[in-house]
Amino acid sequence: MYLPHRNTWLQILFWGALWVLVPVALLGNWENPERLAVRSTVVLAGIALIVWANVEVLLPKLYFNKKQVAYVVAGMAGVVVIVLLVDWDAAPWAEHFTRQRGNDAGARGGNTHSNPGYRSMKYIGMAMPYFTALIGSALFEVASYANRKEREATEFRSEKLEAELKFLKSQINPIFCSMP
Repeated sequence: MYLPHRNTWLQILFWGALWVLVPVALLGNWENPERLAVRSTVVLAGIALIVWANVEVLLPKLYFNKKQVAYVVAGMAGVVVIVLLVDWDAAPWAEHFTRQRGNDAGARGGNTHSNPGYRSMKYIGMAMPYFTALIGSALFEVASYANRKEREATEFRSEKLEAELKFLKSQINPIFCSMP
């Protein structure tokens, strides 16, 4: 059985807390706790999928292997798939993601949201948690990778200098050292 690395779990917790706990605490709809719980669970699951795919699959297999264009395309495709799953009308959680309209708007024949501008903004808004989790987790992992490579380079330079020093010491002839 495959388990994600410790750093992956930490990133899932961080991005999940950022996009689930903070909005719930600040803007939570406490009148409907079931809707709040379902929405938060779905968003957290989407963030967990994006972060896991990014840290465990996309970065090691694509980005660190110099396939940056494929990484960007795969990452964006992942975000699009998650957003479409969240917005899927036949999903068990679909009723919890529909915008609740006031009684006045429906009675007056008001805003039915058929405007294409509204739909595109809706998808952009839905994609923000997943997109920022993708970019943020990538930044943390790239920084960690750079630090690890720098430590390896420093260790290599140190070992190289030690080997050169040993070689130079072995080249010193004891005859020259004892001459007055």
